[in-house]
Amino acid sequence: GVGAFARELALVLVLYTIWILAGRFAIVRVDQGLANGRWVYEAERWLHLPDETHLQNWLLAHGLPARLTNGYYAIVHAPAMMITLLWLFLSHRDKYSKWRVALAITTLACLVIQYAPVAPPRMYPEFGYVDVARVFGQSVYPPLGQGINDQLSAMPSVHVAWALWVGVVVVDAASSRFRWFVLAHPAATIFAVVATANHWWADGIVAGALLAIAVAID
Repeated sequence: GVGAFARELALVLVLYTIWILAGRFAIVRVDQGLANGRWVYEAERWLHLPDETHLQNWLLAHGLPARLTNGYYAIVHAPAMMITLLWLFLSHRDKYSKWRVALAITTLACLVIQYAPVAPPRMYPEFGYVDVARVFGQSVYPPLGQGINDQLSAMPSVHVAWALWVGVVVVDAASSRFRWFVLAHPAATIFAVVATANHWWADGIVAGALLAIAVAID
């Protein structure tokens, strides 16, 4: 009914507000964040993960895809999550509780881990990274420091966690054979966060692991 929908909407908005405000009130430890980011960079090289600059160099050479990718990073993650929650509530109420809890656990776990500051790749020009959004005048971040967007919360990526959640939820709940196309969203999100130098590969890997754990324990 209307009352149940209002309660669920209020809960989602409260969780989203907590996520937004967490960065504002976090204690920013720049030196520690930069040191931790450098550790992530070195760990990825030790693990032989692909260098994020390969994607970034391609993106920098293509203006329109770069602008679209910056926009995708900045805009799509929260609306996609909220629309999926609404769709679950209205069309698949039997699965709603399970996936809402998994989303809440994953998001809260991300927030807890993010209090250990980790700088994103764009803060390391010495490694060849470029802030793609700033190059094209699309940066959503203020100068480094405290603000509504905590720039030292790269690990793990909430963008990736939410996108993977959307993909898994739709594949699980929908019955149409076209439901698999939703996996383009997490794929595009992973590309966007890495190619724009807003996240390391490791940030997405940890986000995916947290989602898997949340689903397993729910």
